[in-house]
Amino acid sequence: MCLGRVHEIINSENTGVDDAAPLGFVIALLIRVLNAVNQNKRVIWCSSKKKILNSRLSAAGLYWLGFDPNQLIQANVLSEIDQYWVMEECLKCSELAAVVIELTNTKSHSKNQESIAWRRLQLAAESSGVTGFVVRSHNNGIKTTNSIPESRWGVTSLPSNDWRPMWKLELLRSRNGKCFSADVVWNPATALFSLPS
Repeated sequence: MCLGRVHEIINSENTGVDDAAPLGFVIALLIRVLNAVNQNKRVIWCSSKKKILNSRLSAAGLYWLGFDPNQLIQANVLSEIDQYWVMEECLKCSELAAVVIELTNTKSHSKNQESIAWRRLQLAAESSGVTGFVVRSHNNGIKTTNSIPESRWGVTSLPSNDWRPMWKLELLRSRNGKCFSADVVWNPATALFSLPS
């Protein structure tokens, strides 16, 4: 996965229920990004205001996955448009390691509007080297979205044989055109992905 680009992570299962699989995968990716750039940098995580009371991020859960909660700055905004604005402005700040926005609404914008927003995000990420992640907990309507990420990943939770989280990853879209699927295990102790044994 390229640093300094914007990637989209979606829930592959169409259960209609919020699934933590995309969130766990993004946390694992953030740890890898921090290890690659500078562990003293911070991460911005932007959610909609609706999630203030039922936030799915917890310090204990982040720590268990290997992420230092002190490196996370949470922002809560009113709308999806505000989330895109926060992401664009934060992607311009080279003192950050990454920016995450968590979208729950798949309301369709005009094709031109959404394409322009994504292009602006990509340009901001490329110029600063900050990596962006757009997380969608539902895949409803993803086929109709006009997003143009560097890559789009589908994530599904899998049962694990031990304490480590395991996911089925599908590279659904990539700028280089190569798509694939694999089952991976995340090891919080080593901060590495591996194939299940």
